[in-house]
Amino acid sequence: MVDRAIELVGIGDDERAERTSSGSLRVDNQAHWARNYLVWGGLLDGSKRGQWALTHEGWNLPLDEQSDRTASELFKRVRMEKGGEWGQHETGGEDSSIEETAPEPLDKSESDETALVADLRRTILGISSTGFENLCKQLLSKLGLVQLRAVGQAGDRGIDVEGHLRVSSVISFRVGVQCKLYGDGNKIVPKQIREFQGALGPFDRGIFMTTSVFTQQAEEQASSPGYKPIDLIDGERLIELLRDHELGIRQVTIIDSEFFEPFR
Repeated sequence: MVDRAIELVGIGDDERAERTSSGSLRVDNQAHWARNYLVWGGLLDGSKRGQWALTHEGWNLPLDEQSDRTASELFKRVRMEKGGEWGQHETGGEDSSIEETAPEPLDKSESDETALVADLRRTILGISSTGFENLCKQLLSKLGLVQLRAVGQAGDRGIDVEGHLRVSSVISFRVGVQCKLYGDGNKIVPKQIREFQGALGPFDRGIFMTTSVFTQQAEEQASSPGYKPIDLIDGERLIELLRDHELGIRQVTIIDSEFFEPFR
């Protein structure tokens, strides 16, 4: 949903790559805060984590009557209603905006979530380039690739890892992988995608993995006709996959106090 919103609004590559002080992408942060305000305003159902669903009031909202003014009015109304809970007061200024310093997350779990993602990202950026290639290799194994082998060395022409993706008992694709450990400010541009496509000679398809972001033009180049297809995994997706497969994440079991609350 966030990616689709970015596409519809036409946010540029430089703005898409900006990060907050905690290390998360600023545009994602602002989009999720906007979602929170829509939940608090009664237009979105926030009962299920990760699900975007309109409420009855949201479905009945006349879209052709919405504008920057009505959005600002919703923002100010929510700020006024929630100001007491947040320990803040509505100033009524015309330049109010949703910022990374917005009051409190919906609950403590969201705050913990933000901290976990930031810590995981910092940890990944602290490993060596070779270590990052091996991390990608282990993740790809979890994703179903087999016969994985680290290639990264002089003369590899951009192929850091190679392997096979088996789709049936008789059919498999040979996959070449490029891994880029990039910090803030570095973006993957079309030229890098084209160079990677040029190195995929004996491979059926490619995977480009990075801790950074891809420019819109780079994303378009990855699926350009006449080139071998490339799947893109940026920094945000990389962290999602590591968490999904519990790589580098240790689960801690605690007592669920909320469960016992009705029995007290």
